[in-house]
Amino acid sequence: MSVIVEVRNLRFSVGGVDILKDVSFDVEEGEFVGIIGPNGAGKSTLVKILVGEIKKYTGHVRVLGRVGYLPQVQTSRRDFPMKVREFAAMGAYAKGRKISWDKVKETLEKVGLSNKSEHLIRELSPGEFQRLSLARAILAEPDVLILDEPEAGVDEMGRARFFELLDDLKKRIPHLTVLMVSHDIGMVFQSCTTVMCLNRTLHCHGPTSEIKIEDLKKIFVDFDLWIKGNRHYEIFHRK
Repeated sequence: MSVIVEVRNLRFSVGGVDILKDVSFDVEEGEFVGIIGPNGAGKSTLVKILVGEIKKYTGHVRVLGRVGYLPQVQTSRRDFPMKVREFAAMGAYAKGRKISWDKVKETLEKVGLSNKSEHLIRELSPGEFQRLSLARAILAEPDVLILDEPEAGVDEMGRARFFELLDDLKKRIPHLTVLMVSHDIGMVFQSCTTVMCLNRTLHCHGPTSEIKIEDLKKIFVDFDLWIKGNRHYEIFHRK
């Protein structure tokens, strides 16, 4: 596999305070990377650097190929009278590419919204709108798909459906590289091939099966309390 994301000695500061410091890693084509860490760890900052929203940093960052991006907060106005299929097609148009409605229909089927194609986007539930936003990102035909807490604001059933959708997407497009920030640690360990534990610097990074509870305790001070009540406790208990 070839390296598609390369980061070396990345540092980003605000007012003299390091938000990210000495972050270095590679991501290979086809990996599904889960980025986890406590609030304020710099996860969203890292994402914004990778997609080019933040440019004043030191170090080396290289992302090869086209990037699709699903931000943490959706800024699209949902009260605008736009149909679901039209909103999805904007993913291709924003990149200056033409796309057929058949391709839009196929992608909406992948995200479970084929029956909503002619609906207005304001009629969608929060979970459905997140899936629609994913469809729009996919229609940009990215080599790297970067997701910043895509399950935020979605109920538990919606989160599970979203992760199932990503699993299915990876099976359909095995060369697609996905980097995803998430607070749902259990689902990250179930779905991702690789985990990055970030808290200003990179504390651990490797195959999901090799990340241990001890690694997580280094960055989550309340990990013991969290894990006792988490529905995915058995995943970590086996480690």
